[in-house]
Amino acid sequence: MGYFDGLVSGSFKQDDTGRTLFFPYGVLGGGKVVPSAQAAQSLRSTLKIYYMVALPVIIVASVAGGFLYSMAAALVLILLYEIWVRGKTAGWVRSSIKLTYAESSGNSARALGKGTLLALLLMSAVLAVSGAAVAIAMPEERLTGIVSVIFFGGCMVAFVYMMRRRRDVA
Repeated sequence: MGYFDGLVSGSFKQDDTGRTLFFPYGVLGGGKVVPSAQAAQSLRSTLKIYYMVALPVIIVASVAGGFLYSMAAALVLILLYEIWVRGKTAGWVRSSIKLTYAESSGNSARALGKGTLLALLLMSAVLAVSGAAVAIAMPEERLTGIVSVIFFGGCMVAFVYMMRRRRDVA
């Protein structure tokens, strides 16, 4: 599976009776019982398309207009997501079951696959080291370098954790 399949998989889990649960806000919110396998597949496909559009839109907005444009694009995309989720899941039964970070990251890790996780880990390492180099070599960009080290260092930790979760549940 691909990168976006991994992102989508982190929003789903099965309950003890085998029903598919959808967590539109991940570990931060409650879940809904997906009424059928067809509805689950449609939900997964639409969510994947959303991620495939949202990520490039935010990147292009950031490159073209900077931080404020990327934040504006993100706000619009969040609003569209909220409208879509409410419309799609209206009438679905709420689940009292919660999604844990371990479950979400484990589901994503299995869907991403070992090779993709390793590639993401290595890219994060390269970007963290590059951020450190910027912080050291370019005093006028020190803050950017430090933020890069913190962000991509955090990504490295998350990918190592996901690799461990994948191994533990495999």
